[in-house]
Amino acid sequence: DYASSIYGSGLSLDGPLSRAFANFTELEYLELADNNLYGTLPPEWGTLTRLRALMLTDNAISGTIPDEYSVWAAQMQLLALGKNELTGVIPGWLESFPHLQELLLLPQQTAAGRNTLNCPMANYSSWAPSTDYVLDGCANA
Repeated sequence: DYASSIYGSGLSLDGPLSRAFANFTELEYLELADNNLYGTLPPEWGTLTRLRALMLTDNAISGTIPDEYSVWAAQMQLLALGKNELTGVIPGWLESFPHLQELLLLPQQTAAGRNTLNCPMANYSSWAPSTDYVLDGCANA
C-alpha cells in the first residue's frame, strides 16, 4: 500500500488507533489530531521508518510511548502526542532525535484525565537549537 501523507484531523473519527497504518510503508506524515480516537499507540507503527511527522493531539489515547518508535530517530521532525491520556515515562531515546523540531506533550485538560508522563530527560541541549519542546504534560516538569 502506498501513501506518503494521511490527513484526518478534525473529522470526528471515532474508534481505536488502527495498527493497519503500519501497512503504509512509505508514510511520512500522519495527522489524526482533534478526533475521538482512543486505545494505545500501536507498537506496529514503529515499522514506519520514513515517518517524519506524527500528530495525534486532542484524542483519548492512553498508555505509554512504545520503544518501537525509537527507529524514527533518523528522520522524525514533529511528534505531537499532547492532550491525550498518556502515562509512564517519556523515553530517553527521544534525546537522540537530531532532526526533531517540535515535541508537543501538553496535558489533557478534561475531567477524563491528562498526560501523567515522567520526564527523566536532562540533555535537551542535544536537540537542534530550533527544537520547540513543550513538556507541560510531564508529571515532574
